[in-house]
Formats: sequence, C-alpha cells, structure tokens
Amino acid sequence: MSSPLSLMALVRRWHVPALLALIVVGATLLRSREIAQRSFWFDEAFSWRLTRFPLVEMVERTAWDVHPPLYYLLLKPWAALGGTSPVALRSLSLVFSGLTVVGMYLFTAEAFAGREELGVGAAQKAKGLGLFVAGLVALSIFQARYGSEARMYALATALAAFSGWSLLRALRADSGRRRKWLVYGLLSLLFLYTHNYALFSLAAQAVFVVGFLCVQADWDAGAFLRGPTFRYALLTAAAVALGYLPWLPVLLRQRAQVQADYWTGPVSEWTVAHLCYQMFVTVDAPAPFSRRAALVAADLCALGLLALWRKARLGEWYLLSATVGPLGLSVLAFTFGAKVFAFRFFLFAHLFLVAGVGVLAARLPSWSGRWLAAVALVVASLYTYHTYWQQMDTAHKPGARGAAEFLAARRTPAEPVVVSSPYFYLPLRYHCGEQPGWYCYSDVPLRHYQGAPVLTSDDTITAERLAAVTARRVWVVNMTDSIWGDRAVPVPPGWVRREEERFPEVLGLGDMVVVAYETAAPPGGGRP
Repeated sequence: MSSPLSLMALVRRWHVPALLALIVVGATLLRSREIAQRSFWFDEAFSWRLTRFPLVEMVERTAWDVHPPLYYLLLKPWAALGGTSPVALRSLSLVFSGLTVVGMYLFTAEAFAGREELGVGAAQKAKGLGLFVAGLVALSIFQARYGSEARMYALATALAAFSGWSLLRALRADSGRRRKWLVYGLLSLLFLYTHNYALFSLAAQAVFVVGFLCVQADWDAGAFLRGPTFRYALLTAAAVALGYLPWLPVLLRQRAQVQADYWTGPVSEWTVAHLCYQMFVTVDAPAPFSRRAALVAADLCALGLLALWRKARLGEWYLLSATVGPLGLSVLAFTFGAKVFAFRFFLFAHLFLVAGVGVLAARLPSWSGRWLAAVALVVASLYTYHTYWQQMDTAHKPGARGAAEFLAARRTPAEPVVVSSPYFYLPLRYHCGEQPGWYCYSDVPLRHYQGAPVLTSDDTITAERLAAVTARRVWVVNMTDSIWGDRAVPVPPGWVRREEERFPEVLGLGDMVVVAYETAAPPGGGRP
C-alpha cells in the first residue's frame, strides 16, 4: 500500500502540522457557509431553549429527552460567554468539527504506521494518508451538514475519532500503558455522556479489542488472560462502566419512552441501502429516493468493506468494526423494540467509512491510479457540497428567521402569536428574541420528542383559551408541506382572515404560513 499523497514521504516533519492546520481551516470555512443566515430548526432551538434553564433543572429536563447532557453542559457556558446568536451557538460545533478532522488524522496515522508494505519513509507515508483522510472528512457533506449545527453531533464525532486513536495507542503501548488507557477511558466516558449511539461504537471497539488480544496471544486462552493488555482493558472497561452508572437509570427510562413512542420509522430491507445513498449523495433530501441509486450505493459500500477485509491488518480491522458494528447493533436493537435507527446517528460510523475510502484509494497499484482516485474523490465531494447548497437555497427559504422578522415588523406586543406545531414554535421563539405573547397550540399533552422537556405551561394554549382571547388581532402560524405533516390552528368561528405570508423552510421542513386574523373581541383587549 502507498498513500495517494506519497510525496508526503519527502515533506519535512514540521510541515505536517501546517498542512493539517490548513485542512482544519478549510473544513471550518466549508461548515461556516451561511451560518448566520440559516434559520434555526427545531433541534437547534431545543438546544438553545434547554440552556435557558438553571443548571440543575437543565440536567433534569435533559433526562426527559433522549440524549445525555454533556453537550448542553458545554453549550450553556459557551452561550453565557459568547451570546446566543446563530453564529455564537453554532461556533461551538465548528470547534468540535475541527477537532474531528484532527482526530481522524491522528487515528489514520496511528492505525497505518509501521506497515512494511509502505516501504521507505513508512511513518511519513502513514501521515500522508492521515492528511488525505482528514481532507476527505473535511470535504464530507454529511459531516459538514451536522458539524455546523447547535447540536451534539460534532462533539460526538470528535470523541469517536479521538477514542479510536487513543485505543490504538493503548493497545500498542510498550510504556506508559496506565496513562494511555486512562486517556482512552476518559474519552470513552465523555463519548457516552454525549450521545447514546456511543454504546454501539464502544461495543464495536470492545469486539475489536478482544480480536486484537486473541491474535496477540496466538489464540491461547491462558496467554490471553495473563497478558497485561487484557488487565488494563478490563480495568478501563470497569472504570468507564462505573462512571456511567449514575446515568444508567436515565438511559433505561429514555429507552422505555422511545420504545413506547418515537418519531423514527420502521427498518426495512431498503433502509440500509437508503442510508448508504444519503451518507454520500443526498444527505437528507426530502424527495423519494431512487431504489436503483440506493442499491448501487449500498453495493459500492459492501464492495469497499470486502476490499478492506481482503488482507486486512490492524487499521483495516478497526475500520471494519467501527462501521459494520454500530450499524449491525442498531438494527439488532430495533428488532428488540428500541426505535433508534436514525440517519444522522451514523455520523460516527461514517467517519471510519470515509477513512476506508481513503485507504482503498491508497491501495491502488499505480501512482497515476492513486492520484486519479484522490482527485476524483475531492471533485465528487466538492460537487456534492455544491449540490447540497443549491438545494438549501436559503436566499429563497428564510423559514423561521424570515417569519420572526416579518412578525416583529407587523405585530404589536398586545397581539398574540399562536403557532400550530412545536416543531415551528421553538425556532420562532428563538428568532423572535423571546418576546411575550407567543403560544404553541395543543389540546393534548405534547410528547417528549415534540419539545415537551423544554416547554412550560406558559408556552401552550388550548382551544378553550384561544376562544377566550381578548385581543383585536391575532397572528397564527400554520405548518404545511412538512416532513412532519400539515398542521393548522383551528381558529374560533367569527375570526376573519386579513393577510397571509408564506415562509418556506429548507430540507423539507415545510412552509410557515403566517396569517393575521381579526377577532370578534372588542377594542382594547390584550393577551389570552
């Protein structure tokens, strides 16, 4: 194997950090596109709203949701220092996205160091491969899409990359074992407190460690159990489990409420194929996908994994376990009633699938073939990035930001705003600056995945309270053409529609239809 950037063998050692820094800067710039203009969507607004509560209450409300608390614990002081503008809140994820790129460089350089087939300058060639993989991660639209959101995904991808790197260092350690296993254990624990899918990634790592130790012990059970690496691995696993124990009852409660009711759809024979297609082609386009295209994408992924398996060594085995393991475990969990199969939760496995693509390019036998593959991958990544932003079309899809600006210019403080769906209510509350007089319509208790953990009784309004409104004019925001369906506020009889404005959202989130109603209330009324 030779790196597609094999000239890195000729680059002096101190140039590598400079090139890596350049890749990180490029990744940050790609993820920063329209970071201030894009509307906050429901998940991001949920993050913002959660940090508005006092610290202890914030953690309690996090437990009512479906994610661990670490990201929110970091976002709260970040917002206190930098403010709550879209740039300020999303910039925390930009920091973690840059760390993800660094982590994947370190992982790849570590995983493929010391390979005899690299020949002269093997260490520098492994670093060249690491830089190439870091570049592919930087260009990945899947990583860029979720690496610039005010959500926990960028933090989790960074921890996935660094935990893989630290695990390999611990397994190979001849000295400083205790410190290296301690670093790995700490990163694993932080990963667990960031996203529940870390359980699948760490389970795949455990399988990898067992396989590594079996090979190291030449499949001798006695040598396996007596080895110092086994003892350190066992102690680290016990320490991580002990550190996670306080959150375990919350995880079990979250699992129970997800089993009872959640937004994810069923897993079918086409789900995995669609996942492969989305990760590299469409990200989360709302249009129905072509089964033929999805099948081609799935076949290419399968062939790539088989190619990695052929003559696999340490690095390839880790890539296989880190990609196939979480996917298989999530499908298995779904069959036992855990409705947890969601596209964006595979960001962590996707990192190592991207690394596998880089490794396969490096395996091509000819120098020209390696360079052609490298250029083709870069061009394809840039084309996908360009296509994605064309689909976004934020200039013509202002969404919650546009609707909030329209209402700020048109309504008076005495005129209530009633939003038909919590999926639109939270983004509007974020963009309107928490002005008073805003309500989410609901005649039934909202579910946990509809924002209930961050909503209070002051946020909601029922049909009975709506009918009792005394304001002369009321603004209503309805939801149409959305991935969540259509939802309109059932206004009382006698209300007269006076004006209407439509604000499309991106990526199939639907249109916000802002309607002004004149009520039958006498002049001089106020809030409901």
